[in-house]
Amino acid sequence: MPNMKYGNLHIARKYCKARDYVEVNFAVVKEMQQQVGDLQLDENGIAQRDLLVRHLAAGCTC
Repeated sequence: MPNMKYGNLHIARKYCKARDYVEVNFAVVKEMQQQVGDLQLDENGIAQRDLLVRHLAAGCTC
């Protein structure tokens, strides 16, 4: 399960000193979604296949 700590370049640079965190993270998640494909539900509407992304809202462990 991929993490998405920051969607803002300036915040990622400030808190994790990551110059290209946003660009690389978005590219990785996009590639993972292409490999997994679109959401697939069973006849009861329960997800059988999809990409789950964890968005971390506080703190930095970089």
